[in-house]
Amino acid sequence: MNYWGCDKMEKVYLNELSLEGQFRDIDQFLDDSMPVIKCLKYMNEQGIGVSKQSNFYDQRITKDKKFNDLRGVKNDKARRLKRLLLSMADNPPFWDQEEFFKQDISSKYFLGTIDVTATSIAEASEDEKVILSFLHKDYENKELEIIKNKEECLSVISVYSYDYLEEYLWKNKETDIYDYLKARYIDRRLDFSKFEKEYGFLDFSQSEIEDCIEAFDRFEEAEGWDEIVRDRTLNFKRYSPASNKDDWFRKSEFKDKKIYKFRCKKPKRCFGYREGEKFYVLRMERDHKISDNG
Repeated sequence: MNYWGCDKMEKVYLNELSLEGQFRDIDQFLDDSMPVIKCLKYMNEQGIGVSKQSNFYDQRITKDKKFNDLRGVKNDKARRLKRLLLSMADNPPFWDQEEFFKQDISSKYFLGTIDVTATSIAEASEDEKVILSFLHKDYENKELEIIKNKEECLSVISVYSYDYLEEYLWKNKETDIYDYLKARYIDRRLDFSKFEKEYGFLDFSQSEIEDCIEAFDRFEEAEGWDEIVRDRTLNFKRYSPASNKDDWFRKSEFKDKKIYKFRCKKPKRCFGYREGEKFYVLRMERDHKISDNG
């Protein structure tokens, strides 16, 4: 299913200004580019293209290495990055041909005191598209305010990591809550990969979902399981139905698991099971009726 909204996002812009030789070596660049690779993989699955400035491959990765020098690098990360950029190249692959310009060629565009005229940042701001940036303190997961001709204010979202991308898409109703939660808590204590959507957030209001996210964050921020168990706000405890017929999970594939629940502000509850350091979230309850029996 495509969650990019009614007007399908056809492309993103690659931010050439996020490469200015700031990486120690190519290995560091590739390590720090794994979030970008993950974003590209997701976008590729959605059929999104990537548009670049024609001099992008001349941008510096390190003081003496350009992006073009990745051609000689044989490791897996480099191959994945090159393969994704090649397969996702927009048509035309470079936006800075005059007939394709979205920018007003007589205008000036500034990001703070930096002149970004004729850059992908300015182009994306006029095209109302997202830019994908490599790790750089000025462009890492933030909204950029662009001033056009000293008076008109434009903005562009600069994405570095997958979780930030999903948060942006969810807030703009271009993805669903389930994909957002999987991205937000990826490789953390909570795991939403086994979530049963039929017992999910269908009837939850936006404020109720935000209550749940607040509880999820509290769960994640605990130093360990002892702290989670002691936390009276979360009220983490074993789900113990009064009888077999009252067991919410008795006909599910998780019937043999030890199910636990915790509070996501009254009366909402989250149900799941623990496996090692992971807590697999399975279901949400909005009205506490299930919890009343267990």
